[in-house]
Amino acid sequence: MRKEGSPNGTIERIAKKKEKFIKYYILNKCNIHIACQKTRITRGTYRNWCHNDPEFKERLDDAEEALFDWVEDKLLEQIDVGELKAIMFFLKTKAKSRGYIERNEYTGSDNGPLKVEQSVGLSDFNRTLEEVLNKANNRTTPAPTEN
Repeated sequence: MRKEGSPNGTIERIAKKKEKFIKYYILNKCNIHIACQKTRITRGTYRNWCHNDPEFKERLDDAEEALFDWVEDKLLEQIDVGELKAIMFFLKTKAKSRGYIERNEYTGSDNGPLKVEQSVGLSDFNRTLEEVLNKANNRTTPAPTEN
């Protein structure tokens, strides 16, 4: 098996594979799976390249940012033609400070205050505490309990 950096052209071959990956990554809207398939590399190879080659990773990040810009443009086009779902999505994500945010409100019966009750079974708590203590003490038999 050839090692990266050997004099037989492996560095050039890997550089070409990276370029091919970036091409397919961009053409397929930053889909890693498709780019890996078309480049005939594993996802592990892709992760190694990202980890060990900052320039490669930066180019992928730039492509993803360009995709975000493109999608935002599509959203704005929908807003321009009055598409209500697009308008609402934009307001919920970009205009939260103006009150465009969905919140769930919980009330009690007849819109009164919500009653919150919490009960912890003392016997369950004691049993759990006993299990923890037994594990901590490496005991196999349960400790005697008080009645």
